[in-house]
Amino acid sequence: MKNQSYTEPFRRFVQREGFEPQANEIPNTMPSWMPGEDYYTDFRKGDPFTKVDQGFARLPGAGYAALHPELKDINPEDYPDIHKLAILADVAPYSREYNTFRQKVGKEAQGNTELQIEYERILERVRKTRSLRPAAHQQASRARAGQRPRPSVWLSYNSALFLPLVHSLPTDTSQMVNQASFWAS
Repeated sequence: MKNQSYTEPFRRFVQREGFEPQANEIPNTMPSWMPGEDYYTDFRKGDPFTKVDQGFARLPGAGYAALHPELKDINPEDYPDIHKLAILADVAPYSREYNTFRQKVGKEAQGNTELQIEYERILERVRKTRSLRPAAHQQASRARAGQRPRPSVWLSYNSALFLPLVHSLPTDTSQMVNQASFWAS
């Protein structure tokens, strides 16, 4: 009982922060074909344009339509499937919605050479994206499934971040003394 009295002030002043969102996530006007709660980035709640870099140009809306004049005055819900696929490939390449439109556009492109070329270009961009970050994606997938990340994936991902720091450390002790004296002054 005595030990509890020593920790009470600490508990009162240092409170645990939960992982719940700090703001009210209000539903927005993103089209229904954008990923929602089932994807790790929910584009249907809150401000979706702040959830990805340069969201004004990459997500459906006025900014995207300004960069693609053929979409002027078209509701994002009614964008052609190839544009839906391009947007999803860019911001949500691991989503169910991306896979749905990949299959749909793949069937539509079979008889259309121009559409087939654009379709292949989008798929190649996704392949490059996926090959750059496979360990991080696997770790995120396992975390979403409620599983602990595998140590090998964690180590390979974190090693890529910290190995450059280790290699930049001086190997000669005279360099270490010179750097220590520099920082001490």
